Amino acid sequence: MTFAKETALPAGKTIVITGVSSGIGARTAELARAQGADIIGIDVNPPQMPMDFIKADLSGKAEIDSLVSRLPAGIDGLCDNAGLSGKLGAARTLAVNFHGLRHLTETLAPRLRQGGAVVTLVSSGGPIPNAQGPSSP
Repeated sequence: MTFAKETALPAGKTIVITGVSSGIGARTAELARAQGADIIGIDVNPPQMPMDFIKADLSGKAEIDSLVSRLPAGIDGLCDNAGLSGKLGAARTLAVNFHGLRHLTETLAPRLRQGGAVVTLVSSGGPIPNAQGPSSP
């Protein structure tokens, strides 16, 4: 499959990335910014690298709605990386990992510009018990 250069690279695109303070979210932001994207980072903890950042807890609709009201009217992409490991219990984990990301995605979908994309990353590590705890690989 071949992609046109303007769709393959994020240069000049506005991308909202959740879970931006660590792990895959932080690396995604770093790579997208290196390719020229304008990043808006979302997390409960501040990111290590400078970027437009909004502190938000994605476990409740009211806070997500408040977050969305602070985002631009048009975005080119949403990368859902935020997630909890499962150590905080099923209710809290599902509130963020499923319900929160779903509400954020559904609420932001009308703001996606033509050709925009949503990428949601999930982990199966939370529900798998092992000797090191519920979220260990």
